[in-house]
Amino acid sequence: MPSYSAKYQLSNNDYNVQQLRKRYIIPTKQAPKLLLKGDDDLKGSSVGSKNLEYTFVENHEENIYFSDAVEFTPSEDNES
Repeated sequence: MPSYSAKYQLSNNDYNVQQLRKRYIIPTKQAPKLLLKGDDDLKGSSVGSKNLEYTFVENHEENIYFSDAVEFTPSEDNES
């Protein structure tokens, strides 16, 4: 099964970044990097796991990040 990893520099204007800042106390104004990882094809309809990680600060003194994972499985067809 193929796997992938991609990293993006986000801005503080990004909708998801704004939602994280609204819900949590994030003690930095630094914009985060988004890391996407998956173990499937990059097609929109593919199955498999997707991992998301928003990293605001990463150094020897502190790490400020939020992560989540989603597992996509095939849907069942209910034919009558």
